[in-house]
Amino acid sequence: MLLIRIELWNKFIVKTYKPEKHQSHLLKSILRNQLNTQYAKDNNFPEIDNYDDYKKKVSVNTYEDLKPYIDKQNLESKPYINIEQHIFCTITSGTTNSPKLIPVTKKMVQVYKKSQSLMSYAYYQYNRKIYQGKILAIVSPTIEGRLDSGLQYGSMSGLISSSMSKFARYKYVVPEVVFEIKDYDAKYYYICLFALNYKDITFIATANPSTIIKINQVIFKYRKKLLRDLNGKNLKNTFKLPDIQFALINKQFNQNLARVIELQNIIDTENDFQLKNIWPNLQVISMWTGGSVGVTTQKVKKIAKNIDIFEMGYLSSEFRGSININPKNNTCIPTINEVFFEFILVDDYHKNSNNYLLINEIEAFKKYYVVVTTQFGLYRYFMNDIIETGNYYNNTPTIKFIQKGSGIGNITGEKIYETQVIEAIKQLESKYKSTIDFFIMVADADSLGYELFVQTKLDNQIIIADDFEYFLGRANIEFQSKRDSGRLNKTKVILLNDCAGENYKKYCIANGQREGQFKYLIVQNKETLDYDFYKDRKR
Repeated sequence: MLLIRIELWNKFIVKTYKPEKHQSHLLKSILRNQLNTQYAKDNNFPEIDNYDDYKKKVSVNTYEDLKPYIDKQNLESKPYINIEQHIFCTITSGTTNSPKLIPVTKKMVQVYKKSQSLMSYAYYQYNRKIYQGKILAIVSPTIEGRLDSGLQYGSMSGLISSSMSKFARYKYVVPEVVFEIKDYDAKYYYICLFALNYKDITFIATANPSTIIKINQVIFKYRKKLLRDLNGKNLKNTFKLPDIQFALINKQFNQNLARVIELQNIIDTENDFQLKNIWPNLQVISMWTGGSVGVTTQKVKKIAKNIDIFEMGYLSSEFRGSININPKNNTCIPTINEVFFEFILVDDYHKNSNNYLLINEIEAFKKYYVVVTTQFGLYRYFMNDIIETGNYYNNTPTIKFIQKGSGIGNITGEKIYETQVIEAIKQLESKYKSTIDFFIMVADADSLGYELFVQTKLDNQIIIADDFEYFLGRANIEFQSKRDSGRLNKTKVILLNDCAGENYKKYCIANGQREGQFKYLIVQNKETLDYDFYKDRKR
């Protein structure tokens, strides 16, 4: 940690005093390093001297715009989009069912490790016991397949984890082979088995808070089998895993009989376990806390009393977007040392404006779309992510992820955002002192109204609809206006069974979403929704 502070942390903090200067230097460095790529030639990089030139020469790109260059370099191993050859591809885990392949170079892995080190040091500053024990890190599989060119693809989280030193890997309680299990229930069973085998876990890291809830549920559901496996000399292949895979799991499991006695009374009698009862030394959980997972975060807090919950930051398969420099307050600042940022106000973007702003031009407490230029082949790349700025740290704005830009309902001009729906749901829960475990709002243009699918113990659809519309109308005056005028019909509430949220998650994972970073659009359009929630309707 001392080395990280000297070599990385202090230098990073210095940059926050003059972010515009360092962003300008970074952009020039990226353009200079990639000068001999085909993309640079097609976009006249030699004629670019500054940001204004860059904005004129290079259009804002989607993945589809850059895909031909990425695919050609993957196939031919020539510098179409990156001067350095690709060694791997990560798969995005966004909210669509069509994964995107993001190229990875050796230098990219090195840069990613540095940002991981910065995060580790920030956590350490605020809780020095965090790394004293074992670590339960839940990642996606490193290797998930090969392209026609032979290039492997998988997850960045798995790649970084598998490339750690033996000393660092020794801290981790779940072996990589477990994350390669394809059966959803089996994978979580063995995650729980390996985690329960260790008492001295001090740190849990997982992007999605739903993973913590799932672990809680699996421990309770399979508590007798887990205790039996913890107590036995050899594991039982309960989930019928392939023989080779199960043999590797069995080989890496070290029986700890003392844990069986400690756990017997806890997991055999309790339902909603307090994590501190299972892992008494647990200090920190690192995960996403905002955006569409904010509701789930509140549920984690109920079983994580006396445990610090640190925001993981703005993070994607394409790049790390922020560093949480003050985990107690979840103060996240953009990675100005790694990524060149542009921003555009949400309203300006929807007006087809070209008013893109630099890091020193954005204002506090405003919502922006994010456009990035990375060091590894993404140029003016539109992320379709909405962030909100906060107070400044030195001269650098703090940011937090709000939602995907496509999570907007708009039938007659009301523009309903995910954040507004989330807030309305929270107020509904507060009023009735009950939880809504899963919800999704679907815009149906044909019927001029919305369908709200909810998984909850509340059972009066009419009251839920009335109260939900009241709370949503307070957050969105256009929605209220359209309802009052009759331009929008009343929201239809459909109650779902207790498995609905889990069924939808399994469906999305089976269709390409990354399990470890699962998130979904809370507001969707009926014509593009490819899942039938009516089959999960409460009977």
